[in-house]
Amino acid sequence: MLGRDRDWWHNLVPYAVKTDRAMRPPASAATLYRQHIMKNENEADAPEASGNLKKRLHEHLKNEVYCKLGVSKIHGVGVFALRDFPKGTQPLRSMVTHKEKKFSRTELKDVPGSVRKHLSDFCLVEGGRVYVPQIGMNAVNLSVYLNHSKTPNLFFNAEDELEALYDVKRGDEMTIDYDISFGEEHVFGDEELAGDDD
Repeated sequence: MLGRDRDWWHNLVPYAVKTDRAMRPPASAATLYRQHIMKNENEADAPEASGNLKKRLHEHLKNEVYCKLGVSKIHGVGVFALRDFPKGTQPLRSMVTHKEKKFSRTELKDVPGSVRKHLSDFCLVEGGRVYVPQIGMNAVNLSVYLNHSKTPNLFFNAEDELEALYDVKRGDEMTIDYDISFGEEHVFGDEELAGDDD
């Protein structure tokens, strides 16, 4: 208990959630979503497959999570190191696929203009083709937020995995060289794809 300051958050949040004996901050959207999902789940006796997933998630958290999103001084949103890691580390390994599907601009004509603008900002457009992540646009692929630099600290290795070019310190912004990574014909912010923002 924080004594007389226990309700400090109440001055910041207009609609506090009241309980019988005390007041507590409202739950975050993520917490509320999780509570909604949990309504029909029973985690008491997880099957073996779920146990294996939990073990894999633990390994992922311990050995593969190196980065987060943040406000970039280069442009908009960027990717930043959560912790120090050495040259050769693959800091953006994921449990979801990074594969993409190719669409022509014509195939996307019936997609709302605001969504096409979003695709033009975040997806590779090359040779008239738009490369859309297989996981869709409502899931986070941190590599989409990597900003361009002519002195990058990441590159795509022979296995097409992003790898650190040198030792990285916590707080460093992660960058790639778009020209080397995507070739000279790469286009971001494609005006023909974006069209009118309806």
